[in-house]
Amino acid sequence: MKAVILADRSRPELKPLTERTCAALLPVGGKPLIEHTLEALFDADIREAYVVISEFPDQVEAQLGDGERWGMDLRYWLSRGDESVASICRRLRHQNEDEILLIRADVIRSSFLTRFLDLASMRPGASRLAASVGGVDAGLELIRLREDARPTKWIDLVGEGLSVLSDLGDFHVTSIEVVRGTFPGLNLRAREVSPHVHVGRRSVLPSTSIRGENVFVGSRSRVHPRARLSDDVVLSEDVIVDAGARLRSVVVLPGTYIGASTEVDNAIVWGNQVIHLDVGKAATVRDPSLLASMEQNPVTRALAEAARRLAAVVALGLSAPLWPLFTVCSLAANLRNPLRPVRLMGNREAEDVGGSPTRRAFTTWEGATKIPWLRHLPRLLSVATGDLEFVGVCPATKEDRKRPTEDWERVSEEAPSGLIAPGALQPATASRLERRMADSFYAATRGTRTDLYWLFRGALFLTTRRAWASTPSLR
Repeated sequence: MKAVILADRSRPELKPLTERTCAALLPVGGKPLIEHTLEALFDADIREAYVVISEFPDQVEAQLGDGERWGMDLRYWLSRGDESVASICRRLRHQNEDEILLIRADVIRSSFLTRFLDLASMRPGASRLAASVGGVDAGLELIRLREDARPTKWIDLVGEGLSVLSDLGDFHVTSIEVVRGTFPGLNLRAREVSPHVHVGRRSVLPSTSIRGENVFVGSRSRVHPRARLSDDVVLSEDVIVDAGARLRSVVVLPGTYIGASTEVDNAIVWGNQVIHLDVGKAATVRDPSLLASMEQNPVTRALAEAARRLAAVVALGLSAPLWPLFTVCSLAANLRNPLRPVRLMGNREAEDVGGSPTRRAFTTWEGATKIPWLRHLPRLLSVATGDLEFVGVCPATKEDRKRPTEDWERVSEEAPSGLIAPGALQPATASRLERRMADSFYAATRGTRTDLYWLFRGALFLTTRRAWASTPSLR
């Protein structure tokens, strides 16, 4: 069976949110709605799907790619918007499909797809079977193309969770209820650090800022210790909440800055737009010290990435005289095997089958020499490819990631892996625990000044006797 994922509705009832992206890409539970749909399909053992797109097609394709992250094969159809079931069936008849599953991607459901398919299999003669929850269309329909056309038969899935996101208020409530856990089977892109508090990867949420229940902070977000998050606060990824800000019953969408002493209650915020749900109106805040968008212009992002890679290439050029020394020392240490491959967890992100972000592993090389800094010279190449930053924590192996860790050790997972690591620059007598503590402290306090400080420390290290002393690997 193949699925047809419908992501082509314009959804004017969700404006102004749908003026910036399509409804299927709106975030709920730390990930776009359509990713919840893909996870449900994977759980139902459906591996091939057509994605019907209309508005913002480039955004959808950029977000999903070819579906490999979910173990699926995705193909895209461009439509004029809200394509009819009859039109879809005509397309698929030419591709010799026996039955198809139509599923809307701008609806949020609990994990009842498998249950629906099991019930549908008990009705072999029906040509069209649709799911509902409490009489509400669930945006889920099984069509048997080889059967004679008959009226749609409905399967009502009593007790399941469903939200069709009928308006902005419904989107606000659903975003909060998903975090509360009222949609069983949905995977949140965050881990529960305490009861009713979820924090995403590379995010900072001080305990002093939590003043209520049901708080969700998405990936790469930061909350100031003097901010106040009361009940039902949902922050998407890349959000900053400054000192003195007070939030209650608020859904904040990606790339938003909430300024110092700003108070927001019962609203949806995206960049400098705030939608007051009690009056049903959207307002644009002109003062960037109160609300602002932090979404980076694609050109700016590309320039920043190009500058980083250029710096890595310059560093490689400056290191040219060292490569002959690296070769000679490695051959002298082990003539038969002067190099060995090492598999490390880098900075480029991938997503596992559940949709959770994870670091992508990469392969680098180590020389056989026991001179510490020379042994890791090939890691400069990994900086050029983006797998490492110039400054960061010690890159972990897959075995390191599997080891149980304390809460304070997990802090280092929020920082990038680096060529120069505070843990590696600790005194030679420092234990593995002390090195990890140094990395965790760096991760909790990192910033531009901190990175420049450790970059300077790394340069000074090359002038010390320890840098040239013959020592075993730090790992």
